[in-house]
Amino acid sequence: MTIYARIIGNTITKQARQLPRTARRFDNQQWVYLPDADVAAQQATGWFEVTVEADTHNSATEVATLGPVELVNGLPVRRYTVRAKTQAELDAETAAAADEVERQQARDAIADLNAYLALDQPTAAQVRQAVDHLARISKRLIRDQYGES
Repeated sequence: MTIYARIIGNTITKQARQLPRTARRFDNQQWVYLPDADVAAQQATGWFEVTVEADTHNSATEVATLGPVELVNGLPVRRYTVRAKTQAELDAETAAAADEVERQQARDAIADLNAYLALDQPTAAQVRQAVDHLARISKRLIRDQYGES
């Protein structure tokens, strides 16, 4: 998403998601139709596209938040603020990853059970495998519901 900032006298005076239709140049006071203007003409009216600093944080251990528009060497920039993830955030991600592994195992078991149900005459080994899947799914459901192992 592009953001524009109007800079007058080394101060950001406005921000917008779209350029206004027209603006007056500071150097010669001529009006410019901004949607068709080149970058130099836009900047001559004080309108600059905001540059977003590259996000280089380590997403495994850090959280990055995009900050407000600020002037850096006279140009509008948005920088990321980076902080270490809290233990609660790390624990939540670990739990979510473990939950996803269990969900995938359940999806795989259900696919196997559906394949079993599609058999006309299952062998003893196929019946044993289906019972094993059912036992594992039941155990997982009971553990998740009641905390039993």
